[in-house]
Amino acid sequence: MRTATLYTAVTIQPKSQNPERSTGFSLGDSQIQEISKERGMEELKKNKFLWAEVKKTFANDGKEEAILSVGRLRTEQVNKMLTDLGSANKDLSFCAVGSANSTSDYDITVGGRGDIQAMRSFNKKFVDWIKGVSNGSCDYESGVVFDTNLYVAGHLPVMENIRAKTVQQAATPQQVSRAELHAASSERRDRAGQDLPKVKAASDEDEILWDGVTEDDFEGNLGPDVLKLSEERQDVYALTKLRKYYGYTEWDIFKTSLGSAMQGKPEWNDTDSRLTSAQELVGTYLKEVLQNCGLTAGPDQGEMEKAIEDLEEGSVNGANKVLHVRNSLYADYSEKARDAFLKFRKEYALKPKPDTGISQWEADRKKAYVSAMDLFVLSLMFAMEAYHSGSAIKDVVANQQANRGLPLTRSQYRDSFNEQTGDFLKDLHHYHSDPPKALIQSSKYLSRICFAGNAVDDRTTPKLTGQAQTDLKKFTTLTSKNPESELLKIRKPDPKYAQMNEIEKGQKAAEAYQKAISESYNMDGMKKKVEDLNVVINACSRGDATEEKRILVVCDMSGQSGGAVPVFNMKLCVGLAKNPMRDVYLLTVQQPATDYAAALAAVEKDHPGVKIALVPNDKNLPADRLKDLLEEAVKSKQRGYMDLPKEPNGISTIIGDSRFSGPAAQLIAAPNGWYPQVQYANIMHMPAIEASEVRGRLVQGFVDSRTEVDLLREVFNVDKYTPPCGPPLLRLTIKS
Repeated sequence: MRTATLYTAVTIQPKSQNPERSTGFSLGDSQIQEISKERGMEELKKNKFLWAEVKKTFANDGKEEAILSVGRLRTEQVNKMLTDLGSANKDLSFCAVGSANSTSDYDITVGGRGDIQAMRSFNKKFVDWIKGVSNGSCDYESGVVFDTNLYVAGHLPVMENIRAKTVQQAATPQQVSRAELHAASSERRDRAGQDLPKVKAASDEDEILWDGVTEDDFEGNLGPDVLKLSEERQDVYALTKLRKYYGYTEWDIFKTSLGSAMQGKPEWNDTDSRLTSAQELVGTYLKEVLQNCGLTAGPDQGEMEKAIEDLEEGSVNGANKVLHVRNSLYADYSEKARDAFLKFRKEYALKPKPDTGISQWEADRKKAYVSAMDLFVLSLMFAMEAYHSGSAIKDVVANQQANRGLPLTRSQYRDSFNEQTGDFLKDLHHYHSDPPKALIQSSKYLSRICFAGNAVDDRTTPKLTGQAQTDLKKFTTLTSKNPESELLKIRKPDPKYAQMNEIEKGQKAAEAYQKAISESYNMDGMKKKVEDLNVVINACSRGDATEEKRILVVCDMSGQSGGAVPVFNMKLCVGLAKNPMRDVYLLTVQQPATDYAAALAAVEKDHPGVKIALVPNDKNLPADRLKDLLEEAVKSKQRGYMDLPKEPNGISTIIGDSRFSGPAAQLIAAPNGWYPQVQYANIMHMPAIEASEVRGRLVQGFVDSRTEVDLLREVFNVDKYTPPCGPPLLRLTIKS
């Protein structure tokens, strides 16, 4: 049985076991251990050194020893090469995110300084090895022989988010996967538990950039239009996945259909521009592969696609050549992207704005950032299996796989939806000659399509209707994870289906489809339904549909005790959270003379549906000093404190409570605060002067009134403001 294994330099860490995973084989562990790698070499030679042929042989005759022996040979040979690389470079770390099923791939994520060169070396050494054992009869890449590909670091700001929560939440290092930190480079998410390697401390700028980078180095420093820029580029990168697997003709059909669905909406021009950008990036990808394969074709992208496809599907040597070229280009563009990011960081992220020519400087900075990101996404397009957008990684890797609970917007779910649709189409194309197999293999992506599609619908007004609503509901039933659907059980395979042959599994999958969808399975029919749903989801998530809100309420006290103001704060939070279009966070302070765990439990009980960030009151300050603790926390802590959203656009609205928490809320919403450029609201209760007269504390009333005046000046952007007098009515002031 093979589970994931971690290699750091030449030290091999213990394997971690996942008892919930099944090998899908009838042989016991002792029998599996007796299978030799020598037997694996015999079987590999019989199958012409092709992993696809090994799998085909197993599917046809069911001989478990054959594929298990080749699997053992694969693991030992790949691991030996990694160990040799680690011996030469102690900074390297390797992670194999493996499945217990030997028919699965065996991909490696490389970390540490020199990772790209290590990947190049591995690819070359593997070809040399296969030439030797085949007596020069073939020079196949590892992806052809063993279904093994190497990857390097992925989406940096996204991975920093995952890294922070990973280290913070893990009970033990064994509960966290290094692959989760580099998951942009490899889509291996249905895997066993992993070990977390110890990454060496940074000692130069390159290492700082790739192991210590934060979002502030990039998105956080781009200026007031950062939210639009970030959303736009992630949208474009997700669309490149769609364009890549739609094919040129189907892409035109998609664009036309989306244009019709968005007819009359002012957002269409911007959407059309993003579609064009995605198509241009794919055009660069096609030209590079075409040229490096020594092929010629017309300028039409459809002609370029056909030339590459003909080479890839025409023979094993042709497929191997395309893989070799993509591996080389993946390394080349990874280096280009890193160079561009380093240059951006040195020239813009680490330098203050100039005294003159600010507009041009900001334009150049944005251009440099987009250029670096484009190079990075191009590198991922050359990789064999990779997500193109950070949105998809957050949705699938961070949240669905690692349970990180990162807050996502509707547009981020749409990005993930588009990437899952692209991968779904890729599987249908790959298994087009075997429709039942296509249904089984693509079910993973169909399940993710449904998850993201439902998330978009939950955050959109009006809701989906008609055929799109019906299809999404039925597909959700077909690929449900809780309870797990029969189709996903077949794909695993569940012990119930493990001993069935491919034909029997296909029949069961077709039965599951018919039961859920209420019609007989037809691959083209299923594909058409998903493509139609894709158009509707893209249209409804772009126009004038309502986006969900993520609200942060800041107050020194909120709950059943403490008087009218805390009760009001509590009811405000709970009331806001009842709307499914809102994610509500509460930043408040531990009450005096309480145990922290008990205080947190009490606040959570009083605020159902609200995410709580409770500032500790270690000094046991009295109630009238809690606002000081709140301001101190905001000044001294980083964005993402207490599991608040880590992105600069993680909050859409901030609400402060008058003189009590208004100053802290104002700091959070400041240009250099945690969440700049957001909607900022400040609640005003009874004016401070009036409250002080009632309580007989007139001097304190003047101090509190001064605080409220300063808050309202900020809200209304005025130099002078007279506090309102009159009845003690609730006043809510908002600054956009």
